Amino acid sequence: MARFIVRYRGKGAKPEGAVQRLREAAGVHVIDETRRMLLVEGPEEVIRSAFGDDDWVIEAEQVYRIPEPRPSIKRRPD
Repeated sequence: MARFIVRYRGKGAKPEGAVQRLREAAGVHVIDETRRMLLVEGPEEVIRSAFGDDDWVIEAEQVYRIPEPRPSIKRRPD
């Protein structure tokens, strides 16, 4: 299941009515939440339909691999 970052870019805290609609949507799980953002898991179309307002930005979560901090020497096969 896909994860999405949902950010409220309007003034003040995010509207609780919209958040409640999302919580009640079938197949959607709110994983984490801050004053202006949510980390949500579920079908994209259901998540987008919960927010009909232009004050919300919905983007797919991106995961990056942390690079190895130290270079290493690789051995040649004998």
